[in-house]
Amino acid sequence: MKTILPLLFFLISLYSFAQTGPGGVGTNDGTSSLVSWYRPDNGISVTGSLIDSWTNSAGISALDISETGIQRPTLITNAVNGYDEVSFNGSNRLRTGLTLTTSNFVTNQASSFIVTKADNTTQTSSVYTTDPLVGSTRFSNHIPWAGTVYYDIGTCCGSSARIQVGSLTGLTSYSIWSYDAHPSSGKQLYRNESLLQSRANTSTYNSHASQRFNLGANTSGSNGFVGDVTELIIFRTKVNTAQRLIIDNYLAAKYGETLSVNDLYTQDDSGNGNFDHDVAGIGQTTDGTNHTDSRGTGIVRINTPSALSNGDFLFWGEETKDPTYVFSNDPINYTEQLSSKWRVSKVNDLGTVTVAFDITGMDLSGKQSCQPLQLVVDNDSDFSSPVVYDLTIVGATATATGVSFTDGDYFTLRYLDQIVWNGTSFFNGSGTANAPDNTDECLKFTVKSGATGTLTFDAHVREVEVESGGTITVSDGILLEVENQIEVNGTIDLLGEAQLIQNHTSTTSNSGTGELRIRQQGTVNLYNYNYWSAPVNRSGNWQIGYLEDANGVVNFTSAFDANPTTSPITLSNHWLYDFNAVSREYAVGIPYQQ
Repeated sequence: MKTILPLLFFLISLYSFAQTGPGGVGTNDGTSSLVSWYRPDNGISVTGSLIDSWTNSAGISALDISETGIQRPTLITNAVNGYDEVSFNGSNRLRTGLTLTTSNFVTNQASSFIVTKADNTTQTSSVYTTDPLVGSTRFSNHIPWAGTVYYDIGTCCGSSARIQVGSLTGLTSYSIWSYDAHPSSGKQLYRNESLLQSRANTSTYNSHASQRFNLGANTSGSNGFVGDVTELIIFRTKVNTAQRLIIDNYLAAKYGETLSVNDLYTQDDSGNGNFDHDVAGIGQTTDGTNHTDSRGTGIVRINTPSALSNGDFLFWGEETKDPTYVFSNDPINYTEQLSSKWRVSKVNDLGTVTVAFDITGMDLSGKQSCQPLQLVVDNDSDFSSPVVYDLTIVGATATATGVSFTDGDYFTLRYLDQIVWNGTSFFNGSGTANAPDNTDECLKFTVKSGATGTLTFDAHVREVEVESGGTITVSDGILLEVENQIEVNGTIDLLGEAQLIQNHTSTTSNSGTGELRIRQQGTVNLYNYNYWSAPVNRSGNWQIGYLEDANGVVNFTSAFDANPTTSPITLSNHWLYDFNAVSREYAVGIPYQQ
């Protein structure tokens, strides 16, 4: 059964302050410790397939990288789970200008993440490096250098500056390499979240003014890298454990990699629907570090967990890469539903959360102002029995608080635009059994094709559509009030004293090839008569000749007396008078002329 939760909503802090970095860690406007972020789905400029430049998605333009001529690497499109990769052949690179500073680059601490593979393990190269590569001070990695993986920070190459791991296999396949460095906690290197090495201490990098940052090497001190890169992320401070797990899960989902440990987001698996895109997360690890506000590369921001404790995590990812957000009718609940949806992985229970959507790219022109945009959460992808949260829209942000998720839940957005009778049930109305009532004047009322139904209570709706073969009967004494147009390709059947009233004042937009039936009972007497008229016209006019009884169109005679024994009945046109709608008078004694 559908559950609607009435809640008070408030607008959380503006989206410009949201965690818009990888997986929702850091920001993309240059104001956080995220200093470099090169991602294949943003900021790459090419000539043909050669990369001219790669914009820094961390928002620090001083660390944009570029090259010219034969130094340019190659963009391989749709290479890894639908995402592009950058291919280096040993004779090319991308690098910054002499624009490094202590405020926009690393010094004695850092966290870096790279998704890369080498074409061979015998090369002596750097995937990324400060340029030129010198021993006195550097920030570099080598995956591999003559078969061994190295990471260096500061004065090379003692244990305070270096991580060094040999005898690794699979270096010619993609891996997620995560590196942390901090003076108090030393240096750690992870491959697919598995810890390879931890060493004490760090050294300080201090050649900002005289060096560039270089991706691909091919510079003094290092041969060029031969291999491929999809994404590189650098923080100038060390991220905490929870943030590292979130970023690694984001990268694993995006590029179809499997984490050896801490694989917390599982909705990217093919059996779970491949919700691989725009993954972000919040949570807290067993060491007490946490991250409680994330948006990432998508439009969904989740924060403010009400009961966060060690081991609790919530991740979400989207099914569609590069989605176009449109609303279309859902044939199950007859709501207008967003074209994309998300799925969550939940570890333990962090309580309820606040969920906000950036609706900048959504066309909400079809949503009536009287109807809320709604967040719907369900344990199946058809949203047939959702929990529904009304959202508050302020500017370009739609927000709900107190939202509860269960592991594996789906969620999306919708709004109501119509009440539907499908032949079995009413949907979305405010009346008994979801039928329309007098409070539904901003919703359309639709009778589906072939469906036959009856209104037994007064109803006030925005417009009416009866599809082909559909019939809606309005019971005796019931009012169906319509604000705007009526489209009838089936039948509207008014019984007895039932009424159909349209309130619009503009030119009629009524349409359709169906019927409006008004069943009235006349007096059975040759010397009494009744007046009939219709609330709608047929092709711009209405005339008494359109009257029907149960057996068809009525007959007319010029004789004084009607004949009720014929089938259909026969009426005398002698006693039917013209009415002047301007003077509001009858032309007495002038018989009606067919």
